[in-house]
Amino acid sequence: MSECFCFQRFVDEKWQPTGIAELLEVMEEIIKDVAPPLIEEDLVFFWRVFVPLHKPNTLHLYHEQLVRCIVQFLVKEATLTGPLVLYLLKHWPKTCTCKELLFINELEEILQYIYTSECKLVQEPLFKQLARCISGSNHVVAKAALQFCIKKHITHFISDNAEEILPIVLPALYQCSNSQLYESVKHILTDYLPQLLMMNPELFAHCIEQILTTRRKEQLRSKASEKMWMKIEALAKSKTQDGG
Repeated sequence: MSECFCFQRFVDEKWQPTGIAELLEVMEEIIKDVAPPLIEEDLVFFWRVFVPLHKPNTLHLYHEQLVRCIVQFLVKEATLTGPLVLYLLKHWPKTCTCKELLFINELEEILQYIYTSECKLVQEPLFKQLARCISGSNHVVAKAALQFCIKKHITHFISDNAEEILPIVLPALYQCSNSQLYESVKHILTDYLPQLLMMNPELFAHCIEQILTTRRKEQLRSKASEKMWMKIEALAKSKTQDGG
């Protein structure tokens, strides 16, 4: 179909995104009328046409319309959700703040449709990526990732899988609390950490103990390194004076 051709040419040949948002709005109405279950042709269209539209850096110009189309697919075939989450994580933007924010917002939206049986498939890579965002140097992305985590359906997701997720998330939250970002997110952490504690108090305490133990080891290594460099500095000064 001509729409498919336009989308593929846009992605492959880096066309200007003129009209892409409007075309996606038309496609949304068409997809709404597709009766489940989806046939093979529909699934191929999803993976080969819609999903690659995440790649261009102009995503922000049509992302809202794209997500609405994708949601229509997920409503009819929820088993697409897990693989789509993995696709987004695999193609996570490394240097584009705008796209990172769009990806975080999209994950929040589509995870509402994931089957419980698929949670195990995505939880580790998903929360490792969120942990990198939270503990990273980009304050805007870190704050967005934190706000993602406190959403009600995400909190339930974490609670149901606390044994796997808390050990991933808590170190990132600790690092965030010791960064320059803390002042802008302390209100979130103040409310959020007690929620995580109540999910599994014993596990929470164990994670915190491990975090603090690691922190103490790092401080000892740092002090040892500092002493070594102070000795080298003193030796360099003495050699300079001897030479003088």
